[in-house]
Amino acid sequence: MNNFMPKLVGAKSDKGPVRPVNEDAYWISHAEVPTELGALYIVADGVGGQEAGDIAAHKAIEIISEVFYTQRQSGTDVPTALEMAIRQANRLVLELGQARGVGKMGCTVVTAVVHEGYLYVAHVG
Repeated sequence: MNNFMPKLVGAKSDKGPVRPVNEDAYWISHAEVPTELGALYIVADGVGGQEAGDIAAHKAIEIISEVFYTQRQSGTDVPTALEMAIRQANRLVLELGQARGVGKMGCTVVTAVVHEGYLYVAHVG
């Protein structure tokens, strides 16, 4: 099995001509992360027209990356760690929206993990 690990990765985001705020967020696995945990990549897009989509997107990537690597370090397999991370992000973004009085705060999320020659993808929205 080939142990593919991207050597060079980049990302750029632009708010576009319609919205005053960039509702996109992304996260790229750091070079310091041990390859045995997997290289995690996340793109989140705040739900257009909803309140605080930018906050939801940034919070989602923060939670997903933290929970995913915490689970991986404790021995959880990649698919389960991804599912747990996304479910936790969903719950906490909903709670954050309720705490802020923003009923429709949300985002879509796409994640990819490269691990031991496999590509795992999970998405919501």
